[in-house]
Amino acid sequence: MQVGVIYREESERARDLALSESEKLTAKGCTVRTLDSQAPLGKAATAAEKDWARDLDLVIVFGGDGTLLRAAQLVVGQDVKVMGVNAGGLGFLTEVRPEELDSFIDDVLEDKAPYSERIVLSCEFMHGAQETHVYCLNEISITCAGLPRVIDLETRINDVFVTSFRADGLLVSTPTGSTAYCMAAGGPIVHPDLNCLTITPVCPHTLTSRPLVIPGSSVIKVTMQSDAKTVHLTADSQMAYPLPPGGSVIMKVAPYGLKLVCSPSMSYYEILRTKLRWGER
Repeated sequence: MQVGVIYREESERARDLALSESEKLTAKGCTVRTLDSQAPLGKAATAAEKDWARDLDLVIVFGGDGTLLRAAQLVVGQDVKVMGVNAGGLGFLTEVRPEELDSFIDDVLEDKAPYSERIVLSCEFMHGAQETHVYCLNEISITCAGLPRVIDLETRINDVFVTSFRADGLLVSTPTGSTAYCMAAGGPIVHPDLNCLTITPVCPHTLTSRPLVIPGSSVIKVTMQSDAKTVHLTADSQMAYPLPPGGSVIMKVAPYGLKLVCSPSMSYYEILRTKLRWGER
């Protein structure tokens, strides 16, 4: 089995866990591949980002949700399972705890572990004179870089005018992203099994602007109506692109998703309750 390993570079604990697991996987007969931009993991092979995900059967991420989002960008379009081992913060996506990895890894390698099919968001826009296509697991955010400014964003769904949001920004989120920026902006928590998208204005300048949950079959078009020259589109906080005044962004569910290995010990609701500290006083 071909296993890709990626870890949070700023975390010594994450690297130690990645090194230890790489050695165990090699002993089990797996071929382990890491990124050549990261410190070596023993005898594991290395590859550049553009080639790293090719022909992988499994990706193991050691770190927090940000590290898993980086891995998701690298494997987009690949038929590969991704398992997140929490060596970071909240860990909504990195569900597996380090102490349960040894007893769980054989189920993962034998394709017996449960996994969740997560929606991936596809986004098209003009970046300069070039048409650009990006994918994200959590959300696309359209906001002003630097000093926060109010921007006007005309929004259409399936070519039907919905409204012009006047706000500090706009988020289009997948169900997976509902516990990320969307939740912080006052959006709803959406179960990851649902096929839908959420549109959430960031600090809207009207009391009647509310988040909107729409079918996953929808095509969303957002057009910049402001003349602000510092509007940026950000995909999963991993990549940022400037957007010109009058420019448009088209978003829809991608034709392929991400297979995310589930926690062996906690359900989705238990993860929510634990991470969000529901019920505590």
